[in-house]
Amino acid sequence: QPYSLRDFLGLCQRDPALQQRLQGVGSLSEIVRIAGEAGFSLKTRDLQLWAHHEAFDEPWWPWAGSDPQARQQFFRQS
Repeated sequence: QPYSLRDFLGLCQRDPALQQRLQGVGSLSEIVRIAGEAGFSLKTRDLQLWAHHEAFDEPWWPWAGSDPQARQQFFRQS
């Protein structure tokens, strides 16, 4: 059974190497690919549905420090 998005976000909290990889991504599809390499089955739509979850406020996400419009734009792409 594939791990859930919630499980992936939990791993992100605990894994500094993963956090570093995520900082440099340029699209949701890259996040999905990285999640897949870690054994998670995610879709870009999963990320889009959770876009406003507090877990996505962490400083290692590529949109950290951006204005809300930049974050919205990131989540609109795939």
